[in-house]
Amino acid sequence: QNQKDIAEKEAREKKAQEDAEKRAEDAAKKAAERRQKEREQREYEAQFIADLYADQDAEIEANNKALADRLAAIWQKANELSRAAQHKRTMLKRYN
Repeated sequence: QNQKDIAEKEAREKKAQEDAEKRAEDAAKKAAERRQKEREQREYEAQFIADLYADQDAEIEANNKALADRLAAIWQKANELSRAAQHKRTMLKRYN
């Protein structure tokens, strides 16, 4: 009976040890999965932000180009008006 009790106790201890190891492995696996998910989330967020900045930079560049084109057109028109006014002054002086 004593041998049987010892064997049962050893079996229970072995089972408890195996269960503890299994729980530790499961916990380690879940922790690794959680870290991986967190890493993937950070990478996704970083890529999202990088894409957002790239889109904003492209939009700003396009707006700057449009503004530069408008400014060039304004300067061209101003120069044309200035030349026309100068020509008109010259003609008025010539005929007065």
